[in-house]
Amino acid sequence: MRILVVDDDNGKVVDVVKVVEQAGIDSSAIEVATTAASALKMLEANTYDLLVVDLVLPRRIGEPPIADGGAELVQKIHRSDSVRVPEFIVGLTADREALERSMVSFSNLLWSIELSGNDQTQWKVRLQQKLHHLRSREQQREPTGFEKVECDVLFVCALPEPELSE
Repeated sequence: MRILVVDDDNGKVVDVVKVVEQAGIDSSAIEVATTAASALKMLEANTYDLLVVDLVLPRRIGEPPIADGGAELVQKIHRSDSVRVPEFIVGLTADREALERSMVSFSNLLWSIELSGNDQTQWKVRLQQKLHHLRSREQQREPTGFEKVECDVLFVCALPEPELSE
């Protein structure tokens, strides 16, 4: 499993790492980006199962965070042909106004936003639930006595008679 956390607040990154570890996932599965630009580069080069993105995020190093930086990043992810779209995207923010502004863009893409912050704990529970789901899916994908086959789509046809019978 691979997780990308995009946040310029080290304290929140530490909180996310703790939640991941509590879900039974090793912290080595986590990579961190602090700007939208660095996240896009990482998403071009790697495939992630989960993207956890702060909504108030700087576009580039040296720039101040902007209120819709995370939502802007998610839009770019979905518009770009060179970016590998993560299986799940979760937005986090301690800013209620940023949450309200980004709600429509996230919900239109069927992604969720959680209110985080010192007095908020529900986001941790929901993130753990998402991680448990991902871990279960990953375990179900592991081969069980069959040779591992990697494909995006597999068609299996059941013919009433063998096609090449004599």
